[in-house]
Amino acid sequence: MIFFLLVFGSNQAISQNIDAPRFFKISFQNLGSSKTSWGSGPQTNAPFKNAQNHLLEAQLRCPILLKGKTRLIAELGYNREDLFGFYLPQEGDDEELGLHKVSLAMLVDHRFDSGWRWMSKWSFTNNAHQAFYFGRSSIGVSAVQLFEKNIRGGRIGLGARVGYRNQWTIFPLFSFQKDLDKRWEIDMVLPVRVLVSNKLTSGTRIYGGVKGSAGSYFLGGASFANFDEATYRRISVHSLLGYERQITSLVGLSVEAGATLPVRSSIYEWDRQWIKTHDFSEKISPYFKVGLFLSIDR
Repeated sequence: MIFFLLVFGSNQAISQNIDAPRFFKISFQNLGSSKTSWGSGPQTNAPFKNAQNHLLEAQLRCPILLKGKTRLIAELGYNREDLFGFYLPQEGDDEELGLHKVSLAMLVDHRFDSGWRWMSKWSFTNNAHQAFYFGRSSIGVSAVQLFEKNIRGGRIGLGARVGYRNQWTIFPLFSFQKDLDKRWEIDMVLPVRVLVSNKLTSGTRIYGGVKGSAGSYFLGGASFANFDEATYRRISVHSLLGYERQITSLVGLSVEAGATLPVRSSIYEWDRQWIKTHDFSEKISPYFKVGLFLSIDR
């Protein structure tokens, strides 16, 4: 059905704007495959039949201020990550654990007369193994600040992300965007993504490159063997090719395919987060993601 819509979708897509602001996005993708299970007694790294992990992401944006040089937008997000490889004594088998992230953010985009642009995102998140668990151990705050300067055919910028959830984290950001010949464009935000895209028509686009994804969740109070307060952290790198199509003036679809390189997929002690207690030993696996988005071309 998705393939039919992408290939034989409404001809009106030719007149649509693939760059129109998107106020709602939802996507489903696979992640790496767990190779070892945790919590199965003495053999905490027991071999485990490979099981694919998955990630569901949803995001809703609501404009607050769009007039003048400043844009203010509120964003509500929800992620569910299904992680396999947890041993449940009552089941006598390895099962999956649903990890939940709820986020509320405020986005600021201000353009200066001198050609500079300030983009800021202030976020409040709750990451836990239960959908409605709220506690100081699962709550985090972060701020992303990015300053960009217009250059010929694009932008270049510097910034940083600062976050706190039981410990402070900070890393720098470098952005670069430039229009190339024949509808090609390069878009970099290091260390998050490096993508090259081509607008085939005003309503379709292809792209490819590398992008990263990460997750961090509080684990505690669950009925697993030897399960105490801990943190699950994941970092993945996706090498991909993608295609987006504006099906109607409101609805669009996207598909990505490639490979996932797991950098980290481990459990750490909560109070000593540098001490690893288990590694799920994920391996390189095929990557596939499908998404739907709603946009309005103002």
